[in-house]
Amino acid sequence: MTQDDERTLSPEDLAVDHIERDRLMYAIGTLKPKEQTVIVYRFGLGVKARTLQAIGDDLRLTRQRVLQIEKRALEKLRSKLGKEMNR
Repeated sequence: MTQDDERTLSPEDLAVDHIERDRLMYAIGTLKPKEQTVIVYRFGLGVKARTLQAIGDDLRLTRQRVLQIEKRALEKLRSKLGKEMNR
């Protein structure tokens, strides 16, 4: 979300957005460190988004291995966030 987006959202929408962001960051915090790194860099959460290859180069992993880690981490996040939604 950009600053321009925040200016056009209502206070209620901003509150919901912040709550959702907090929930996502909490869920990411439950992942293994390598999974956290892949998700944060892949989707640009607080940093510039990076390619699978760039992440792999930094972690000394193949592009395919980074993709496997990403898929596993996304499954865990969907499961965790889905369970919280059903409470």
